[in-house]
Amino acid sequence: MAFTQGLCQKLQTTLNRTAGENAPALKRDRVGYLEALISPENKAGVELIPVETNGKKRLVQVDYYQRGTEDDVDLTGDTSCTSDVEKEPLETIVDVDQTISTKGLIFNESEMRKLCESDDIWVSNILMGQMNAINVALNKQLLALQATNFGNFADGTAQKTVKLFEDTTNASRGIATAIIRHEYEKASASGAPIMIGGGTLDLFAKTNQIACCNDLGADLSRWTDYRYYNDRFVEGVIGTDEFIVLAPGAVQLVTWNQYVGSYAKKNDVFEHGTIVDPFTGLTYDLKVHYDDCQDQWTIKFFLHWTLFFIPANAFAATDDLEGVNYTFNWKDCSTIVSCGA
Repeated sequence: MAFTQGLCQKLQTTLNRTAGENAPALKRDRVGYLEALISPENKAGVELIPVETNGKKRLVQVDYYQRGTEDDVDLTGDTSCTSDVEKEPLETIVDVDQTISTKGLIFNESEMRKLCESDDIWVSNILMGQMNAINVALNKQLLALQATNFGNFADGTAQKTVKLFEDTTNASRGIATAIIRHEYEKASASGAPIMIGGGTLDLFAKTNQIACCNDLGADLSRWTDYRYYNDRFVEGVIGTDEFIVLAPGAVQLVTWNQYVGSYAKKNDVFEHGTIVDPFTGLTYDLKVHYDDCQDQWTIKFFLHWTLFFIPANAFAATDDLEGVNYTFNWKDCSTIVSCGA
């Protein structure tokens, strides 16, 4: 039997078992922004951009229309054709032009034999660690793009502040979520807001016992005013005490896999396929290859991706919501009182 026969499938089975049995010991970082983007809540009701899934890469054209404004209304009652307006379709081109990849993991033959025997958990743990690393790196790149693509609030401001905690008692302020929802609805956003962050936002969510869907075993029934995703990297990339509020569907992670369809190959010395991260459900391309000069195997995985935001001109210049793309930048202005020295 060829050494690589069924290798990708065996790796996937082992990863799934490792995730289920040993998850507490794997120390996976919570990549809240990435998980929010690929969550069912964010994808619900969204017609996914049709990137080919047979290994072929395509540019995708997205057509959209601006809504009507008061400038389209004739208050004089003129029923002639002198004030007619034409609404032209707009378009944008989406290119999945970003790629992220792990460095190749090298195993010599004596180590790789563990993969073919019952003791393959060790190799799986190493791969799990690499998946954590690539997820964190991808999450930071996504956050960096979000940082430069925040939209405006309904009143045209780029950022708003809210006090999550009382200054002297550290009590969470119930009105804080009402303020966030108030601004959210002023922009005509619908659905439960998706809130991503760490720091004081994480303390606020924990104080209010709001479930975090990227926390294993969370009680999702407690999601009411918002859906919270823990991401300690937000403050390092976006800003201290800042957090993200998204309307479901406003941002979409678009990916395509290279080693699918007729481009998935395997023989005695290499295999090209895909592998799914059991924690996030994200599908990575997987490359396994044997170097007979070095008597060693190399395993790496990678992903082609891009982020799609609502275009800047989605609302007309005369629209009250010009500049809104339903990604909002919030900052907590409260001060947590700690013990003295």
